[in-house]
Amino acid sequence: MKLLLDPGHGWANGVGDPGACRGDFHESNWTFQFSGYLAECVRHLCEPWEIASTRLLAADNPTLEARGEMSRDFGADLVLSIHVNASISPLDHGGLTFYWPGNASGRAVADIIARALPEPLHRNGGYGIAATDNGGPDDDWLKRVRACLIHHDMTSVLFEVGYCSSVGDLAAIMRPAIQSGLCAAALAGLARFRALNER
Repeated sequence: MKLLLDPGHGWANGVGDPGACRGDFHESNWTFQFSGYLAECVRHLCEPWEIASTRLLAADNPTLEARGEMSRDFGADLVLSIHVNASISPLDHGGLTFYWPGNASGRAVADIIARALPEPLHRNGGYGIAATDNGGPDDDWLKRVRACLIHHDMTSVLFEVGYCSSVGDLAAIMRPAIQSGLCAAALAGLARFRALNER
């Protein structure tokens, strides 16, 4: 099976899109480094997956449309888009996973990743969230999620590992032990996807 890792944003040496920031933390750099670590975990711990990434260098910042073209050109079975969240409220915390509405495989992968998140990033009752377009005022927060997912023709899941605007989340995602837990959650999602597609 083919997995496309899609680390969000793209920035280096003050050029590009750093994504969410807090002090010296830049989402773009973290997602790039974590995706590399996750790729190595997949190669060593999972049944064979062919892996590609939308960013080969830290400074790479392809458009969302270009990322969709990459997934098609690669022939990906699954796209895992990795991000770090931010909020104007310091009380918002925890990891979130999103899938395209109606995609059963995406829902299964998003659900199991959300349920397997390590403490303190796990949310009570955590489950995958459909990026539903309901047209109402409460829908604004999902527009960016849909923008990340809509360009991929195959199953795609957006994985927000936590909030850099939360002191606790930021400290957690910088810890190697928590990063290992995030990888374990992602690997659980990959195993679920493979099981569904082997039935």
